[in-house]
Amino acid sequence: MKPISIKIAAGIIFLMLMNSVHAQQLNPSESQYFTNQYLSNPAMAGLVNNEFVVNTSYRSQWGQIPGSPKTMSFTGDYRFAGNVAVGLNINSQKAGLLTQTRCMATYAYHIKLGGEDENLRMGFSVGWTKAMLDYSTMVGEPSDAVVYAFNQKNSIWDVDAGFAYDNNGFCIQASSSNLRRVLDKNYQDVSDYQMFFTSLNYKFELSDDVKINPKIVYRGIHNYSNILDMGAELSFREPISISGLYHSNQSYSIGFGYLYEKKWQLICVYTSPTKDLQGMANGTFEIGFQFRVPKNEEKHVTF
Repeated sequence: MKPISIKIAAGIIFLMLMNSVHAQQLNPSESQYFTNQYLSNPAMAGLVNNEFVVNTSYRSQWGQIPGSPKTMSFTGDYRFAGNVAVGLNINSQKAGLLTQTRCMATYAYHIKLGGEDENLRMGFSVGWTKAMLDYSTMVGEPSDAVVYAFNQKNSIWDVDAGFAYDNNGFCIQASSSNLRRVLDKNYQDVSDYQMFFTSLNYKFELSDDVKINPKIVYRGIHNYSNILDMGAELSFREPISISGLYHSNQSYSIGFGYLYEKKWQLICVYTSPTKDLQGMANGTFEIGFQFRVPKNEEKHVTF
């Protein structure tokens, strides 16, 4: 392939990366709504004293399209006896020849207020994002200057911050993501990324066997209209839960969870394509696992 063709291909690939990131932000991991809220808010790391929590998930988007986006995420968080918690949040997205990896380290501080179940939580994360081309799957000359320069780009260092207030099943959250890119004008031409995340929910019992957790989320995406998510999770005394969400970008999500003795949980979620992709793609499938390793017997906190 001639060098000029490589340059054209590199430009097309770059646009593919931007589109895949765009889709990822419009329909992010569904685990962030109910199962793993640490994904969207660093203040939610370490909800339980002396408990190590690990979450993993895998997402496949637009399975009918060659080179369709795949996403893997990992989080681990631990709260020491007292107020301090730490966490690690790693996310990797692959679309065609391109892989984007984001790694964030988190510090959270939890303050118990007047009531027994009343808490104020604050947290921030610091880390980096790196995009790379996969030479092994490239058709052409990997030594081309354009391709080489892409992989030599510096990582983007960034900061996330958030807080949460909860009291007897009621919880309000707000977080700001990608603060460096939001504040630094040099990154205004970077494709769509999440700028803020806010949510309000109240978990209560319908009966001795059934709990419901309705939730409203409002998200800000750079270069895109803000998105409203509305839905609920229904949990049964048996280890089964189901969830449903409607997203204002005209897609919906349906989820299923199986919890075993509060030690591990399996989550499966389907998200329909957005309006612009309906008829061309088959939506997003996500599967996730959560593992809990308690040091002592503690009261589990869920919102």
